Amino acid sequence: MALTVHMGSAGNSVGELAAVRQFVQLVGEYHLNTTWIVDHARQLSWVATLRPSSTRHDLALSTTWATPELSIGDFQRRFRERWRWCWQVGIVPATVYCTESELSRPRMSLLAQFGLTTCIVGRSADAGPEAAPSGSPDGLPRPLPLGLWQLPISARLPCRSSWLHRCPARRLPDTRGKLPSWAGMHVLIGAEQVIAWGSRGLRQMDHFLRKAAWASSTDQLEVVTAAEWSTSMARRAVARPQRSILHGAA
Repeated sequence: MALTVHMGSAGNSVGELAAVRQFVQLVGEYHLNTTWIVDHARQLSWVATLRPSSTRHDLALSTTWATPELSIGDFQRRFRERWRWCWQVGIVPATVYCTESELSRPRMSLLAQFGLTTCIVGRSADAGPEAAPSGSPDGLPRPLPLGLWQLPISARLPCRSSWLHRCPARRLPDTRGKLPSWAGMHVLIGAEQVIAWGSRGLRQMDHFLRKAAWASSTDQLEVVTAAEWSTSMARRAVARPQRSILHGAA
């Protein structure tokens, strides 16, 4: 299972700074490998506080600011600025969060030049509570041009209905029973919505993270970052044996 936290505009308001710090620390307490989608520099500093732990906390740079008419030169300049934010806190991002309209070949070529490997493709409603899953139904990463991989989103939190209905083939672990396979599951948590929902949003997120941490501690579930998952798929693709038509003739 891949776990991603979408920070959105969380932290833009001075009045919610304490709530955002509490949210980040709560996620960190479960020691689950996590990808953080960040939109501004202040969010980077909060994620950086989690780095001393043994848990892997990777970054995904959001490019939702990039309009379709933005020139490739302006796109490169603004992306490079955000890339430098990451370097300043000692984190090298491997993932980008974008929309379908941003996946033009010139932009993907630029992302590949920066060493990015993974694209989480969403839309403006991704952080919202009623957004539907996107991407392939099996939830597995799929290859994009220029060596990039797309990791679809299987389920989003918080949600008004039971989030289990968003991924019908999978269930949370039950300490009284067995844990079915969670292969192909990518969960995105919208920080902005969790904070807006107050205690209800925090309870739903805490319930999910607690169950995932239990499954991970009992070796029934492996939680990875978005880049780790796509890198694993890329290695499998390279390692797949190639049969030569000349081999049989020899």
